[in-house]
Amino acid sequence: MSSRAHPVAGKIISKSFISSGLSGTRLRMAPANCGGGCRIAHSNAVSQKNLMFKHILLPLDGSELSAKAVPAAIEFARTTGAKLTPYTCLEEYPFLQSSDAGHEKKAVFERRIEAAAREELAKIESAAAQAGVPCTGATSIASAPYRGIIEMAKERGCDVVFMASHGRRGISGLLLGSETQKVLTHSEIPVVVFR
Repeated sequence: MSSRAHPVAGKIISKSFISSGLSGTRLRMAPANCGGGCRIAHSNAVSQKNLMFKHILLPLDGSELSAKAVPAAIEFARTTGAKLTPYTCLEEYPFLQSSDAGHEKKAVFERRIEAAAREELAKIESAAAQAGVPCTGATSIASAPYRGIIEMAKERGCDVVFMASHGRRGISGLLLGSETQKVLTHSEIPVVVFR
């Protein structure tokens, strides 16, 4: 890897933090450029010259941690000149359609969760617009959130996923959230992990 500094170069990622098939790969990332807590954790083909991202997928799950990643992702997009796609994988209808009629109908359930997700995505689109970052939110329903994330990244032509994970230390620091770990394992594009 070239020793020439990249605009977002700075923090070295240890080999133990890099997932699936990247032993010996060292990537650099400046914590200052993404809110102080992000690391590039996965890529199948990464070099200094292609660390400039053009389209960032920001998966959101409604947690406090994913909310904290939003301003960092917006700053990361602004710094790299990328557009941002905040994404929410919607919950599948949890009831059998033939079961008790005492619960919401499928169409009502789907409209309700879509509206709630769109409301949150609109807030992120507004914050991104104030920072001068092109941003359009997206939703989909998938059998598992990690699959929805990977499918949406492909569908939208994203070249990096920026996602939150719990900031643990010591031995537990090697363990990421299960969805983050699944995205790291199955993604064909780089994943920036915000902690």
